[in-house]
Amino acid sequence: MARDEPQRPITDREAIKELRAAYGYHIDNQEWEAFRNLFTDDAVLDYGENIGRQEGQEGLEFFTDYVDERVETGMHMMHNPIIDVDGETATGRWYVDARESFGNGQTGLTAGEYHDTYRRVDGSWKFAAIDFTVHYQFVYDESQELETLRRRSRTD
Repeated sequence: MARDEPQRPITDREAIKELRAAYGYHIDNQEWEAFRNLFTDDAVLDYGENIGRQEGQEGLEFFTDYVDERVETGMHMMHNPIIDVDGETATGRWYVDARESFGNGQTGLTAGEYHDTYRRVDGSWKFAAIDFTVHYQFVYDESQELETLRRRSRTD
């Protein structure tokens, strides 16, 4: 066993955390080529009802076009990772809070969960699959009064 082998799972987990962070930065900045490079050629993406299940590079192209047409700005915040590394593959589970503004004048907050499968390709971790579940989503029109967005007491 090589001297650095005991450190490998820690190093792999950190690399996977950076992969997930890069996903957020690239999607939020709409850096589509860099975004697509985070995935294996045969990646499978399932973003649920609106986007559906997409496969391979064509599926990534569909997904990036979908986001590019609808989202003006976004900010993904991923947290609470649980990562299990098994040799050249790994799985991960993450919570996500995403704030978005849309071209139609709406703003939204989506809270959900990513279930990822990763594969090491030429020494780098990539997404092999993403399964996204929305736990809740809040969308409002920017013309609404902010007062309506505040939590009210039971006496209001």
